[in-house]
Amino acid sequence: MKLSDMQKIQAQGQIEMQLLQMRQQMESQVQMARMQMQGQMSERDKQFRMELENSKDNRKDSRVEKQAAAQSKLISQRQGTRSELEDVESRDIVQELMKR
Repeated sequence: MKLSDMQKIQAQGQIEMQLLQMRQQMESQVQMARMQMQGQMSERDKQFRMELENSKDNRKDSRVEKQAAAQSKLISQRQGTRSELEDVESRDIVQELMKR
């Protein structure tokens, strides 16, 4: 073998080694990006579930408050301290405030 053939083989080996290192670095970066994305998606999913639970609790609280108010009105009506109940949809807030 000639010296130039040896140099070509050596250069080719170095290039292949560099390509392998670059490929390994890229695969490592891709894997890190995937892990970050999975973590972010997991965090978003967790946050969404918490917001959904809070929303459910708030709606439940609202229903319970309405039920408690209606029950209190019924008790007051039975005791004679309140007139007949009005329908919630037909009640005007301004008129309600004017009565007070």
